[in-house]
Amino acid sequence: MKSIIALTALTLAVFVNQAAASIPSFGLQSAAGIRSGLQDSDFRINPSKGQIINTPGFTVQIANVADFPALGGQDVQSQIVRVLVRAGQPFIPHYHPRGTETLNALAGVFRVSFLSEGLSPRNVTNILHPGDSTVFPQGLPHETVCISKMDCLFLSVFNSADPGLVPVTL
Repeated sequence: MKSIIALTALTLAVFVNQAAASIPSFGLQSAAGIRSGLQDSDFRINPSKGQIINTPGFTVQIANVADFPALGGQDVQSQIVRVLVRAGQPFIPHYHPRGTETLNALAGVFRVSFLSEGLSPRNVTNILHPGDSTVFPQGLPHETVCISKMDCLFLSVFNSADPGLVPVTL
């Protein structure tokens, strides 16, 4: 549970409109002003250089605007999360109240599922292999399980700088 709380606490909101953006250490200024203050290397985003959370079942690496300023001020509003799930282990069943997730399988084989909305919800389930992707709609409970004999690695991209994470029981 501590890792869930830590994961949620590590996200950072950035508020952007057409005129101005606010990024830590850059203050309130135009997107062009922010870009002009960034080095070329600031546009290379590598989640392994961001915040890391390790647990016995999985490792999470978060790339957010606090560590990678190019993620803010571009009207992109995203968060990138790299997750290593140990062989045969689940990642925490959860939902994101403020963001849609696109999960990209990089290594291993995953079973992914989410619970659709409505009066007669259904469990949407797929098997993902390296190179496959799926989308978890905002607010819908979902889970990811590494079903291969080797560790699984995925990269998720959110359409929000602060998607949130709320654990659930499926």
